[in-house]
Amino acid sequence: MKKLLTILIVLIPLIINAQKVFYVNAKSGLNFRAKPRGKVLGKFKHKKALEVLGYSDEIDYIKDGENHISGSWARVRNDGKIVYVYDGFLANKKPVDNYGEIKYMTVLCDCFGQFDKDNYSESTLRKIAETYIDEAGGMNFFYDVTPPDIEDIEKLDINKLIQAHKNKIKYLKSIKINSTYWTRRIKEEVEYAKKTFIVDRVMLLAYKNPEKLNDYAVGDEASHYRSVLIAGGKEMLNEWEKLIQEKKRGRYNLDTYENEYREKRGSKRKYDYARSDLMRYRMWNNMKHPKRPNRDNDTEEFLKLFFYDNCSCDD
Repeated sequence: MKKLLTILIVLIPLIINAQKVFYVNAKSGLNFRAKPRGKVLGKFKHKKALEVLGYSDEIDYIKDGENHISGSWARVRNDGKIVYVYDGFLANKKPVDNYGEIKYMTVLCDCFGQFDKDNYSESTLRKIAETYIDEAGGMNFFYDVTPPDIEDIEKLDINKLIQAHKNKIKYLKSIKINSTYWTRRIKEEVEYAKKTFIVDRVMLLAYKNPEKLNDYAVGDEASHYRSVLIAGGKEMLNEWEKLIQEKKRGRYNLDTYENEYREKRGSKRKYDYARSDLMRYRMWNNMKHPKRPNRDNDTEEFLKLFFYDNCSCDD
């Protein structure tokens, strides 16, 4: 038992400080120090391979040109001695001379990456970032078919929906890259866009003609609401009342909400209000939507396209 315990104690530090090779990504060289933020002892040349033994707990942020770089202090070997370098200037692949750089965003981070221009184009990587990494990015082909106000519903235009769909498909198909993973993901996203268009089209047309909901297999949960919307009249108003009572639970401004509902219920457009709410909160939320492609590996595969990347993130 004592021998086994000794082996475990020895192995744990080795696992935590697993060695890995990185490359200096600083054309003017990278200073190495006796300790984090300590005295400069010398400088490693650009592209030099370094064996990283572990990292300190300190995180520093510096500005390098237009880029904001975050990093900790890496322990590396230099002639048998342990020294420290700022890992914000370490690349996971050997830097290339003919490189390009793009900026991209994630949910919490502003990032930039450097890539081999002989393998990828800036346009291709930017499109991948906007489509798969930054969901609020530049690929803005979304057309909302569930607006909250009946005035916006009246402005819905099937031709605008069709054009937005065509633009999205064209954009996705314009991404050309020599990568098995991304070729597959682009095909998946194209098929997903085609399927979601069918749902969006049915929803848009159903505001004026609820019987259009029969054109789509909505599923068991939504079939009841489809019948109510098609029936209209008192049956639809009663279902709307149930929805309002459900939405009232937990609201801090209950009186205001109740007055707004009573005002709508007493208006000449009460059926329009009822149909709008039931379409948005009952039909849309309960109908069968296409299953979105798995995106779990997108970020990891995207980073593989760079020899160097760095992110500054909000806490």
